Amino acid sequence: MKVNYNQLIQKMLSGESLNALERAELENFDADSLIQEKENVTRERDQLKSEHISLKRGQQLRDIARRFNCSDPDFLDFLASRNGLDLENSDAVAAFVADMQKSSPHCFYSSVKSGGGSVSSVSESGTPDIPAHDRIGRIAASLAGAPEQQ
Repeated sequence: MKVNYNQLIQKMLSGESLNALERAELENFDADSLIQEKENVTRERDQLKSEHISLKRGQQLRDIARRFNCSDPDFLDFLASRNGLDLENSDAVAAFVADMQKSSPHCFYSSVKSGGGSVSSVSESGTPDIPAHDRIGRIAASLAGAPEQQ
């Protein structure tokens, strides 16, 4: 039988007498253990909230990495955290990734076309394209100066 301690306390405060079962229940009542249990449940709830936020952030970062062809989502996470990037703001994410593509091109998959020869001299947007062999050389050079991951 579940005891409603609020009702027992109200009964006592109103001056009503308690039966033997109610008295026994109050004698065994330990408020400290109840407080400890509440603290444990609160701590567990906070831990689960934190894990949920972490999982949600990880999924957002994987989606961003996939959308922008980022080959190093861990570095993307590091920079996004360091810069306080709001992953919910798509304009801010696009601007951040564009800056990252300029400052850390080694973190993105190359857009080299398959087959022999070089990439055409002008891209579809009308801007000059860098030949594949130059682009690969630039990527190799940027990798040479990149910090190694453990």
